[in-house]
Amino acid sequence: MTEVIDLCHPIVEYPVTVDALHLIELAGRASPIFISHKKKKVVALNLHESYSDNVVLNLKLYENDKQGAAIVNPYTAISPLNLMHEDVCHLALDKVSSIIFLPFHKKWSSDGKLEYDDKNIRSLNRNILEKSPCSVGILVARAVHQTDSSLRLALVFLGGRDDREALYLAKRAARVSSIELVIYHIVDKNKSEKDKECMDAVLDKAILKDAYVEHSRMENVTFREIKVEDGSQTLDVLRGMVKEHEFIIVGRRHGVNSPQTYGLQHWSEFPELGPVGDYLASSDLGCKSSILVVQQQQQICT
Repeated sequence: MTEVIDLCHPIVEYPVTVDALHLIELAGRASPIFISHKKKKVVALNLHESYSDNVVLNLKLYENDKQGAAIVNPYTAISPLNLMHEDVCHLALDKVSSIIFLPFHKKWSSDGKLEYDDKNIRSLNRNILEKSPCSVGILVARAVHQTDSSLRLALVFLGGRDDREALYLAKRAARVSSIELVIYHIVDKNKSEKDKECMDAVLDKAILKDAYVEHSRMENVTFREIKVEDGSQTLDVLRGMVKEHEFIIVGRRHGVNSPQTYGLQHWSEFPELGPVGDYLASSDLGCKSSILVVQQQQQICT
């Protein structure tokens, strides 16, 4: 998660504020508890005490390491499983958060073995995707990147509001000179320039043009336009991509159908990741890259 925060390019002039919420399941008939560790010392959390202490300590160490570039506000919420998403959404709404980062419910070791598969986390993530007051990113974490080396980052852009949100994040990450970003624009080979464009297509073209103008002189950013005819050709592109990059950002593309992903939805195991994210997270692919799946804010809260 701290790697994802680093993608937001925290610097002293423009610090990133992180409200980190550690969720613990409520046991027995005890009352729900919400703790701010900025205001209070870590209180006794029964069997979870040492684990929660460790989470808070690591967050504070990260904050100290950033020397004013990141402001971390750690919290702990102890509540029933079916209400945990409310704790997350209420905190995000109260803090006017731009994005919520969540862990995927599966975790693999460096050798590809499954470490855990928590269905409760999956249920939590799906509830937050549905009710979040801001954008959401689900992190499929794999190998940890060494901070003393460059990060090979990829952005998959097919179009739509979620892909535009993913591009905004990738553009921010590209401000770090040690990040080598490749923007893969996957387009429909059969689309004619005479075809009438919808508003989404107009917005896609505008943000891609802005990104190209902004980063054309930066040596650490590369643009690649790849034409495909259907979903199977898109999968070929993705298979080659995972061999070249350590971290990949994609949009969830919720509710978007296109020739580039035709047929992929029928094989999707985890719809919360979208067709592209689902394929990259598949254990059958043998992908060792970390994946961040981004969904733009779906609701306007009043």
